[in-house]
Amino acid sequence: MKKKTVFTICFAVLVCIGIAAGFYFLSKNKEPVESEQEQPAYDFADEAYQKAAVTLAQKLYATDIDGLFYSLSPVKYYYAKGGTIKELSAKTTLQVSPVVAGVEMAFQIPLVEIGKRSFGIGVWHADEGIYNDVFAVVEDTPATYVSPYTYVLCLDTSRSDAGAASALYSELICLGADGSVGDYLFSQNNRTTEPSGKLRTDWDCATLSLLRQGYTLSGRKYNHSDEAQKYDLLQTVSGRTDTCQSEISDTFLYADKKNIYYTAAQDGAWAVFCGTGEGAKEIVRLEGEPAAYTVNGFTAYRSGDNTAVHLLSGKAVAGLDAFKSVYSLAGIGTKTVTIGKEQNKVGLDYKVQKICLADSKSGQTRVYYANDIFDENTPLLLCAQGMLTQKGGKSVFISFKALESLPYSVLE
Repeated sequence: MKKKTVFTICFAVLVCIGIAAGFYFLSKNKEPVESEQEQPAYDFADEAYQKAAVTLAQKLYATDIDGLFYSLSPVKYYYAKGGTIKELSAKTTLQVSPVVAGVEMAFQIPLVEIGKRSFGIGVWHADEGIYNDVFAVVEDTPATYVSPYTYVLCLDTSRSDAGAASALYSELICLGADGSVGDYLFSQNNRTTEPSGKLRTDWDCATLSLLRQGYTLSGRKYNHSDEAQKYDLLQTVSGRTDTCQSEISDTFLYADKKNIYYTAAQDGAWAVFCGTGEGAKEIVRLEGEPAAYTVNGFTAYRSGDNTAVHLLSGKAVAGLDAFKSVYSLAGIGTKTVTIGKEQNKVGLDYKVQKICLADSKSGQTRVYYANDIFDENTPLLLCAQGMLTQKGGKSVFISFKALESLPYSVLE
């Protein structure tokens, strides 16, 4: 009995060895299969993204009032709050007819109220003449100018579809509460004209954020035909206006209640400064000409080497080396959002799009992957609530709150 048992055990062992050997030789003749763990794992947010996004039929533009956007033809306003974006009704409409270089321009400007602030957009077009397309913004007159007028009419006479937040306004005209036209905010004595007959646009001008804090620009001392346009920075305090910085450029301009930021060219480079006079501090220096960079919000992007810098902090934006191509990039506060196409990797198609959200304060960068969620080279507009892109000619808004709920990976 014992001999039989030993024989049975030995036979079973030999059979197992034979089976194992057979599997080994079979596996040697097959193509190697990569382990699933070696494949990169990507979570796609396609369906979740579509549910989280709000699509609007109109193409929207940004203002520098956080969360306020607008459409043209007709002018409508949209406000982002509570993780969504909704249309705002105008409180009134101003009929405004300023005269610029002998040309009367009739605007209908619907006003909305955000908190205690009034804001309005208007456009004017003429088929012929020295002025064709003019873009208008109405703002409350800042207290620093000590003006008896209720509003300031700001005109960009070079185009009619400019983003209100980025335009440089060359006509600053006072308005009464009923839209009646008053004086220029500043004296226009001896203002010269351009060869086209238009008034020189750099004589006295401003962005909305500068104007609101009492700053304007003047190019009176400089030649308008200079390759690198130069300005003096003027500051108005209690109605008195003085030059506080000379020879600056308009590549990047921003002012809040605490600080003024501006740029200046410096021997094949340009730099961002904060403050004026002896207290001016260089924030960041960028090599090359400003034309090589795209400035959007608080971020400057250079496609030549796929780099970007947050202009208020001077910190490089993380995560750009993982992009095959960048569609658009913008910054707000400490956040920088980049959208584009992913680099081709194993298991990842060239068509995959990605959203990269970098925070210069926390140092964290999150990446979201999805398919076909925005157009190539889409405008990217940001507010504290979220981001606005385009898809198929429509605007798409997704809140940062909704974005954070989608699958993502973290870049160290």
